[in-house]
Order: sequence, then structure tokens, then C-alpha cells
Amino acid sequence: MNSLLFFATTLLAVTLGFAFTGTQSRDYCIRISPDTAGQPVGFELIDTIRGEVWVTTDWTVEAYAAFSPGLTAPHWFKNEPRQGDAAKAIALRSPGCPHDGKFTYQTIYNRTFFHIADITRITGAGLTGGVRVESTVNEHHRLEFEINEVNVIRLEDGASYQGPIDQLPRSPDGQPLAAL
Repeated sequence: MNSLLFFATTLLAVTLGFAFTGTQSRDYCIRISPDTAGQPVGFELIDTIRGEVWVTTDWTVEAYAAFSPGLTAPHWFKNEPRQGDAAKAIALRSPGCPHDGKFTYQTIYNRTFFHIADITRITGAGLTGGVRVESTVNEHHRLEFEINEVNVIRLEDGASYQGPIDQLPRSPDGQPLAAL
């Protein structure tokens, strides 16, 4: 019986060790805004155990393409590099922080990441093979667009509209008319 308990305890310790490989302690909800000046490319890692999305600008496109979380950290999913379509995108706060201007940071693979979003729902094929059909996330951003930028707007009912943000044709009740 003691050997079975020892085996189970060892297995749990090894599993937890693998689950958190590559990470160090977190700094929760501190008032240091991430450097996103000039719309840099964001490199995302998704913690598939916790459903958390972490982003850093501390990589080059080439170095990130060559990076792999490795077999000791199968819960880290390397997402595609991100660069916003908006003229300006500002992260307001990390999920779980009660006020704008507060962010949670973590060192992952010797780089400083901040917590940008929580995945609250995934439908479809999930994260396997880099395919994500649809996801719902909890994130806090402000997006600013130039008046002549063309954008696609998707409403909660699934309808899509395209046009400059301030010049979409509207019906008498104020709804956009330029359906895709």
C-alpha cells in the first residue's frame, strides 16, 4: 500500500512539474502598462490548462517561428503572431484585475508576458493542429480606427457589415445596411 501511495505521489509531482514548465511566478494586477507603442507584433502563448492567453512583444518573427514549447510543456499552445487591424489598440487591463491600468505579468521561457485574455469557450476542432473554429474570450481593449479605414463588423446575431467605421449606411432605426 505504501509503495502505491509513493507511486501516486511521485506521478502527481512529475505531472505538475511538466504542467508548469517554462513559467515562473506571477505578478498580479500591478500598475505597469505593457509597451505597445507603435502597434508591435504580439506573440501569444495559450495556457490550455487554465485557458489563459499571454502575449509578449519580446521576440522577432523569425525567432518566434523557430520556437517550440517542447514536449515538457504540452499545455502551452503557440498561437499565430498578432498585429491589430485598428489604427490603435490599447490593452486596458488583464482579466481578473478590477481596474483599468493594472496587468498581470509572468516570465515564460525567459521572456516577460502579460495576461491579455481568458478563453471562456471554444467550439469546433479546438486547439489541435492550429485550428480554432470559434472562441469566446474575456479581454479588455480599446480599439481606435481612422475614419477612412474599412472594417468588418460582426454583430452578436452573426450578421456581418463592412465599411468605414463612421460612414456605414444605416436604416431609419440606426442599423447598418451594408451587409456582406
